[in-house]
Amino acid sequence: DTNNVTDNLTELRSLAGTLEYKAALAKEAQRLHAEGRSFEAIAQMWNTERIPTLSEKGRWHGKTLSRLI
Repeated sequence: DTNNVTDNLTELRSLAGTLEYKAALAKEAQRLHAEGRSFEAIAQMWNTERIPTLSEKGRWHGKTLSRLI
């Protein structure tokens, strides 16, 4: 399942700054959370993988992701 995560992260990066980005982030966060990952773990992964935040500044936080979905 690592390949799916990598593919999804690549897709998220490519959508940064587009209108579809927020929806794609919410969908991926919801999918990962449904798999049992905490919002904080998802935030750490996205920060490590340099997935841009909605403002394209700062870092992801678990609380932000819980509000996103």
